[in-house]
This record gives sequence, C-alpha cells and structure tokens, in this order.
Amino acid sequence: MLEIADNGRTWLLSGPASGYAVHLTEDDELLHLHWGPKITLADAEALAVRPLPDYWPFESPLDGREEYPVEGGPRFVRPALSVRTDERRGTEWRFEGHDTEPGADGGLRLRFRDGGLTITLHYRMRHDVVERWVSLANEGPALELLRADAATWTLPERADWRLSQLHGRWAAESRLTAAPLTYGEKVIGSRRGHTGHQHLPWVALDTDATEEHGEVYGCALGWSGSWRIAVAQLPDARVQITGGAGHDDSGLLRLAAGESYTTPVFAGLWSDGGFGGASRAWHAYQRAYVIPDADRDRPVLFNSWEATEFDITEEQQSALARRAAAIGVELFVVDDGWFGRRTSDRAGLGDWTPNPDRFPKGLGPLAEYVHALGMQFGIWVEPEMVNPDSDLYREHPDWVQFQPGRKRTELRNQLVLNLAREDVQEYLWQQLDTLLSSAPIDYVKWDFNRAFTDAGWPGEPYPQRLWTDHVHALYKLLDRLRAAHPGVAFESCSGGGGRIDLGIMSRTDQVWTSDNTDPLDRLAIQHG
Repeated sequence: MLEIADNGRTWLLSGPASGYAVHLTEDDELLHLHWGPKITLADAEALAVRPLPDYWPFESPLDGREEYPVEGGPRFVRPALSVRTDERRGTEWRFEGHDTEPGADGGLRLRFRDGGLTITLHYRMRHDVVERWVSLANEGPALELLRADAATWTLPERADWRLSQLHGRWAAESRLTAAPLTYGEKVIGSRRGHTGHQHLPWVALDTDATEEHGEVYGCALGWSGSWRIAVAQLPDARVQITGGAGHDDSGLLRLAAGESYTTPVFAGLWSDGGFGGASRAWHAYQRAYVIPDADRDRPVLFNSWEATEFDITEEQQSALARRAAAIGVELFVVDDGWFGRRTSDRAGLGDWTPNPDRFPKGLGPLAEYVHALGMQFGIWVEPEMVNPDSDLYREHPDWVQFQPGRKRTELRNQLVLNLAREDVQEYLWQQLDTLLSSAPIDYVKWDFNRAFTDAGWPGEPYPQRLWTDHVHALYKLLDRLRAAHPGVAFESCSGGGGRIDLGIMSRTDQVWTSDNTDPLDRLAIQHG
C-alpha cells in the first residue's frame, strides 16, 4: 500500500509487517526516513520534520541520509549514479513530480531531471519485499552512464552490525558466512559476465539475530551478468548498501538523444523473525512474484551426462531411458553430445542441429519413445558459446567477443558469442526455435560454462555496452522462446550454480544448484 502526505513530499510504502518511507525536502533532497517495522503516515511525517545533523568538518549532512546519492555536490559516499557528458561529470537534479506504478501492485515513481536526462526512481512493495529500480531517459546531447545502480539502501545507526553473504567456487557454491561489519566498505561482485560461483548477489545484515528471533535486513539483486554490491559502514554507524549491474565504474553505455536505460531490480526485505523468518519471507515473495508457475510440481529428473558423457547414440539413450523409467523417473534429459560434431568438448558448440550419425531422423523418434515410456523429454544446450571447430565459427569468426589484434582466449575450448549483436541474437532464435519445433521437447537445460575474458566488440563505438547488452539479449531470447513454446520448461545452469539470481529465476523454471551432488556437500550448498 502507498500513502502520500498532504504536502506531496512524504511517501510511505507498507507491507503486512514492514514499512518504507522517504521524504523530499524543499531543496529537492530525497532523504531516507524509515525501513523497518510498520509505521503510520503520521509517524513518517514526524520523521520528516527532524532536521539534518549539524555540520561536521569534512563530512556532509546528506551522507547516509540520501535515498539515492548521485555524483556531484557535497557528497562523499559512493554514488549510485555517475554521468559524464562532453562538458561535465556528475548530476545536479531537480524534482519534477511523482505518480504511481501501473498494475495491481501499484507503487511509486519519483521523477527528477538534469538537463535533458530524466531519472525515475521506482518503488514497489510486494509482501514485505521492496522492489527498487531506476530508469533513465535522455532527450539531450549524448551522455555516458559510467555507473547506474538500481538502489541505495540505508540502515539505521547500530553498533555491532554483522554482514552475511554467500561465497564459494565451482562445486562448492552458496556457502553462508557471517562476519562483523567494520567501518569502511565491503565490496562483492562478479566481473566474469555471469552471476558467478564466487559470490551470489545477496547480503543480509543484523546485530543479534538468531534463526527465529531478531531483526534482519536483506538485499538481493536481479541481474545475471557482472554486478557489484558495496556495503559501507559510515562514521556515524549508519550502513548503506549500493548495488547494480557492472563490476566497476568504467562505463555501462552511452545514451544518445531518445535512448533510455532501465536498471535491474534490487529487492530489499526487513524481518523481525530472525534469519528463518527472513528466509521464509524471501521464499514467499519469490514463489508469488519471481519464479514462473512456482506451484507446479517439478518432475523427478534423470540426466544422461554421468552415465554416457559425449558417447551418445539414439539406441543407447533409448536403453538408458528404459532403465530410468523402471525406477520411476519422470523427465529424461539427454545432456551434451547430441548436436553437431560434438564428440568431445573441442567441437560442435554453436551448431544446434542433431548429429546425423547419432540421430539419423533427428530427436523426434527418441523424444516420442521417451514419452511412450511415460516420461517427459529434455535436452542440454549452451547457446551463448561457440567452439572454434564449428560450422558457425568458420562462417562467422567475427561473431565472438574479441579484442582486435590480440589472441582469442579459449577456455574449455570455447569462445563467447557476442549476444549484443542483433545478427547473433537472430541466429540463436532461429536455431533454438527450429529445434524446439522439430520434436516434442519438454525441457531445456541452458548452460554457461565460460566467463568473459576478451570482452571486445571491434567496430562498435562504445564496446563496453556488450556487458549489459549481452544480458538483455539473453533475457529477450528466453522470453521469446518461452512465449513461442509455453509447454517447455527451462533450467538455468552455469557449471552448476554459477548463474543464480532473481533475474534468471524470473525466466526459468528451476536452477541447477551445483555440479557437486555429494549428499554431505549438498547440505551446505542447499543451506545457502
């Protein structure tokens, strides 16, 4: 629920148990008022009349109180927004107005303007989760977005803040760790082009919470590419959490006149039910608003990889399917090796047509046989990658990410396709749409086994844009495939749990948590 003060300058979002309030001063300074237990609009208005703290040498009274700090002026905290034009750097915005988000959930939109740039802060309360994101529309001269974070979250002054995060590596993902938050800044993220095994884009802060009692603040970023979350404890013991797409401040993209950019969603949650209560609140939110068809039962799945690896034939997979059906499997998945010249990991990626020697009549006969056994049928793909030894690469060597005049780094004998290119997007759409139309396929395991290393785009005036454009293209392709093939379920995989975030979870039916299926190891991984 959204409530607005009579003066139109104080806004309160309320969920079942929590509230979130902001206030705009007469000087157009947007201040954070409250995030925590549910309060009334009168309470929020009372908080709004409190003056800013007295001047303190070498500090700004705005620091730790602004809702979305921008670069420029008397600010010394990490800016959420950094803009550069030919003439200047920074933002000096003025408030333009507010309105409500369309849709049943409502929400709040606050519009600011700096020259030809309109900056809109978006808020939406779903259950007790506050969704925040920013949209930027340019109607003036071209400008460069060096950094455009989705949100800055502000926590109250407390002693002994503790930071929880999920860290790990391949086959050891999502390990929960907690440590005291000291003064200064803690930064986590990924510079690999995907969410990453090393850190998940989620943090939680508390002072004395247990599993079932105490206050917990949590934040989760919905972005499936490189990202950054910075957690800073300021000199007055306030905490600010800033996060968004991109791993540094070197530049996201350029906006010409008429162009726009929308950040991913950075969601925040307050709970007084301890870590268990916070987890249950996150789960309720994700099931209601993030995961497609969350209440549908997921079938018991058998994947062929460990049994046969690349050594695949139709006859052999049929025999394997019979054994799987006999033990009660509900979904039979043919993993890597069914396409192109894919007899090892050195060839075939990019050629998404069935191997004619292994599947002379395509995948249709095997899929129909699996259905006759009472199971669903699925396949593995890795569309964002290509082997140099492939028909696709031989025809289009310029379709990969590369730096001109430099060696093209191969990892796992593969390169990364430049999905920022529209011709690459259209190729993948044609290949995958044709594939899913050629046989009764019920499930797709979508893998991503190689990080970005040579993220160049020769001929593009602003090649840095490929970091964000790649993810937007991935989302667009998944959305398009889901719309065209509504009966197909998609699973996100990235060498196990290397791509788990609210962004990919909103477009896939499930995620592969880890390539490590050891039961004892999985206890720690699944706990995270």
